[in-house]
Amino acid sequence: MDEDFEFLIADKLGEQRILEIINQCRKLQGESRLNNLDEANLTSEQIKSAWWKKINDEINADIADEHRPQIKGKKNEIKRILNEIAQEAIDNDYLFPTARKKKLARKIQNQTKPLAGRVIGDLLTLEEIRQLDEVFTALNNLIELAG
Repeated sequence: MDEDFEFLIADKLGEQRILEIINQCRKLQGESRLNNLDEANLTSEQIKSAWWKKINDEINADIADEHRPQIKGKKNEIKRILNEIAQEAIDNDYLFPTARKKKLARKIQNQTKPLAGRVIGDLLTLEEIRQLDEVFTALNNLIELAG
């Protein structure tokens, strides 16, 4: 599939349904229920960290190891600026809706793939599965191959 399974779930199902899935996973693990997904709101630090990982990898790929200590202070300044940009994006609602969906997908992934997969398989209705185009197609292909 082109996109990860959890992102498809976050993209196609409502937040209330995602909360049900996460709470069922938490119940099976003996954890307390969540009342809402407000903690899934993105913070500037989370956004900055995701951006920094991409940029830092590129910087490190282009600069020789022995010269990296010389640019460390500049890296800290870049991180500070990225955090300011991220906070401005949050404050002014500049982010694409996919940013929140990615965060929700990570919350599903944090439940561990086998457990989340089993809960999703148990809870989703056929109509909900049909909304997950790539998953529905993959399941149909498996059925055709098996039969």
